[in-house]
Amino acid sequence: MDAEDFEGIKAGLREAVDDIKARQAAYVKQVRAKTHLTQEAFAKRYHLSVRTLQNWEGGKPVDMPAQVLLKLIDRDPIAVDRLLNG
Repeated sequence: MDAEDFEGIKAGLREAVDDIKARQAAYVKQVRAKTHLTQEAFAKRYHLSVRTLQNWEGGKPVDMPAQVLLKLIDRDPIAVDRLLNG
């Protein structure tokens, strides 16, 4: 493998990582949009930091527990709200 091949592989990997980040950010935005809440209201309702939510929507990685929470909110936001807030 020469330097050109290596650079091509690196570029492909970067592109794949960027695509994953963009898809995850879009999913977070989609889940929040489904609730019709601002970032501030969504964060408060689901016990998140506004900054964390902004990071996720900006493409920062979402850890596995947060991914589970987002999937639950996506499926039934009212039930998650009831569970978290009584």
